[in-house]
Amino acid sequence: MDFSSINLANLPITSELTELIGNLVKQIPVEVPTMLHPPLVHFAIVLPVIIVLLEIFNVFAKMTSDSEAPRGKTVSALSFFLIILLVIVAIGAYATGSVDGANVVEDLSKEGQTDLHDHKIIGAYIVLSSILLLIFKFISFVGTKTRVLFLVLAIGFTALVMKQGKMGGELVYEHGANVKKVQELGEQLFDTQEELETLKSEKSAASQSSTDLEGKVKELETQKKALEDEVTTLKTKLDDTTKSLEEKAAASLKEAEEKAANALRAAEDKANATIDRIKAEAAKAVEAAKKAATPEPEPDTAPASAGGMQAE
Repeated sequence: MDFSSINLANLPITSELTELIGNLVKQIPVEVPTMLHPPLVHFAIVLPVIIVLLEIFNVFAKMTSDSEAPRGKTVSALSFFLIILLVIVAIGAYATGSVDGANVVEDLSKEGQTDLHDHKIIGAYIVLSSILLLIFKFISFVGTKTRVLFLVLAIGFTALVMKQGKMGGELVYEHGANVKKVQELGEQLFDTQEELETLKSEKSAASQSSTDLEGKVKELETQKKALEDEVTTLKTKLDDTTKSLEEKAAASLKEAEEKAANALRAAEDKANATIDRIKAEAAKAVEAAKKAATPEPEPDTAPASAGGMQAE
């Protein structure tokens, strides 16, 4: 590497500079979010290119400018505004890069960790260079020579930014900085979405099952109510039948008792008649027997004899 960050790392000012920039980043009043570094870096790369183009146009405009027809003021003011914006973007890129780098450093190889460290050092120099570039912009308002010097510095700054962009691309595409994290997060998101869909399906099935169960419960409750009504009806019929049978049994018993009493009276009457007949027959038999047992007197055929017998 011609413009190596390792050489920058060996400079005596490097540790003090990184510490200074680090303390500056810590003064940011908000928490620096992750994965904000890539979009800021694009601004940090394109802004120096635009500034260099504006300054080239500004140098030639100033060469043809005079007091009667001044040129380049608007371009110079626009360039000045873009340099201020560049300083802000450079600080933001360094801050977001520090956060993203801290999240992926353990996932990188030894070579990747070294390149990430060098990338951070160049980022600190870019922040410092952007501030110096702003200072030299003030100086460039003095004359044409200072504007040319500022243009040269701006071109050098742009080259440094391009080098930094190339290193950042190598960290992502060769060493997989943040790519692995993104893939893992994507896989986790996919798994989470699948799990969510599964849970939704299970919830829908459970809801449908619950609805079916509620329908079955209502159906069973209806059947239970119908059975209870049927049991009540049967119980009423049973009570009515039992009462009717009891009444019929009582009537039959009473009728049987009356028939038995009548039969008993008829039997008694018959028995009394039979006894009376037997008594009458017995009396006649006794009378006949008495008559048979008493001899009848012989008739008197001769009166003399009767007198003679009386004399005797």
